[in-house]
Amino acid sequence: MLKAKAKAACVSDSALVRMLIKGYEPKPKPEGFNECVHQLAKLGANVGQLLAKANSLNYIDTPMLKKMNDSIQTLISDMTEVYINPERVNSDGSNKTVGS
Repeated sequence: MLKAKAKAACVSDSALVRMLIKGYEPKPKPEGFNECVHQLAKLGANVGQLLAKANSLNYIDTPMLKKMNDSIQTLISDMTEVYINPERVNSDGSNKTVGS
């Protein structure tokens, strides 16, 4: 069961045990998550290159492109937080915030 949970969460057996000891429950990656993040990262890289060229030529709206690039990076970070990062599990086994 340990190996299956570790594989689903894309972590090593020892990393899973450390998470559980610290009170975190890892989340399995949803189907297609890696491909989605990969495509977003490629898009972010393309926007970054476009931003560099636009800035050097002073030709297009550089602040707008920078904002777009920042939004893509935030989206990748948010997706990782929601779908991948483990949640702390309360002593009663729930993952709800204490006091909720």
